[in-house]
Amino acid sequence: MRASVLLTLLLLPFAAEAVEITPFEEANISESEFAQYHAIVSRELASTHRAYTEHFLEVYSDESTRASIAFTLPGHPAHPAWVTRHVLMDEDSISMNVVGYYAGDKGEFEKLFNQYRAMAEETTRQFSQ
Repeated sequence: MRASVLLTLLLLPFAAEAVEITPFEEANISESEFAQYHAIVSRELASTHRAYTEHFLEVYSDESTRASIAFTLPGHPAHPAWVTRHVLMDEDSISMNVVGYYAGDKGEFEKLFNQYRAMAEETTRQFSQ
């Protein structure tokens, strides 16, 4: 027992905290809530950052939760917004949960969200074959 407690205490400083996939109850959030979550993700997942400036998007990956988080950048019609694709796996299947939040234009966010949902459905379909 002592050995397991000691091992836990030794490893604790190195444990990375997973980024929360659903940080808010409602999809419509404030710009400050967007900025707050963006700051957390960009700090915690900085090494996974990929920029797609031609699409006004930046994407972070969280291996511990199997999540991909795509933030809009200024210039994107849905900005500020983000969409998270979360891979769910069990012994027999794979599926993707898609969640999103917006502080900008709802209609533009819905377009973005639907694009990511379609990609998730296609990915799930391909893995199910």
